Formats: sequence, C-alpha cells, structure tokens
Amino acid sequence: MFDTIEVLTVEKHENIRFLPPNTYEFAKEVHIVPLGVSELLPASKFYPIVFIDKAPGYPHALLSLVPGTNAYLKEGKWRVPYIPAYIRQYPFTIRKIQGEEDKFTLCLVPDAPHFNKEQGEPLFKADGSLSDFTEKIKDFCVRFFQDLTRAKNLFTSLK
Repeated sequence: MFDTIEVLTVEKHENIRFLPPNTYEFAKEVHIVPLGVSELLPASKFYPIVFIDKAPGYPHALLSLVPGTNAYLKEGKWRVPYIPAYIRQYPFTIRKIQGEEDKFTLCLVPDAPHFNKEQGEPLFKADGSLSDFTEKIKDFCVRFFQDLTRAKNLFTSLK
C-alpha cells in the first residue's frame, strides 16, 4: 500500500484534490497491519492479533493467513465494522522530520485512486498552507504514529 510515498508539498501537489473512493480495493493485497495500543480492544473483536519477528513489539491485525490476500474484503467492501487505522489513514502517512523531535511531515501515495484534479477536498488553501481537511488528516496520522509507539513501548517492556 505504501510502496511509493512522497512528502506533501504545495509546489508539487497544490492542484490535487482528495476524493475518498467507495472501495477498499487498494488494500486487497494487505494481509497484516500494525495496531496502535488504543486499537487493541476494538480490533480484537474482529481480528486475530499477532506479533511478528519483522516488527518486534508491534501488535498486528492478521487479515489473512495467505500473504498478498485480504480475507476482510469482499467486492471492495470491508466485511467487519472495525477498520484498522493503518487502512483508514491511506493514502496518507507521516514521517518524522530528521533532527526535530516530535515534528512530522505529511506524506502521500501520489498514484492512489483517491487523488484527482477536479473533485473532492483541496489539500491546500489559496495561501499555500494546509487546508483544514488536510490538517485533520495530519493530526490523525500523528495520533496513529504515537499510538503505534505506545504499543511498541508497552509490548517491548512486557517481552
């Protein structure tokens, strides 16, 4: 899902708009996703929660036993009420700004089907600052990152 990301900049993305698709087909090959600590209870009602060697300390929701498939999708629709934050944040994510503690930059998957130039929410205001919509997305991504960090800290200390 996040194979190709780039930093969101007004110079490169000022004319792009976000229109949520009516499908989760973008997640059809995702078989495991990380969970933040606040997601553990709601996710545990619908997904097996596992720990994997590639990402020690992080709990993950198992979406399929077969890599490259997602058993929670049917005809592009999510089959259970709780959708993990990792999926909900797509096509956005954040990265820490190197050398600046607790500062993040918003990134996106430029070829995601969510973006177009005609319809949807603008990513920037006329003055070049992030739109209110984009600020909300960034806040969501930051909270998810912090929630993942809390989960890793918790389970690393328990290990």
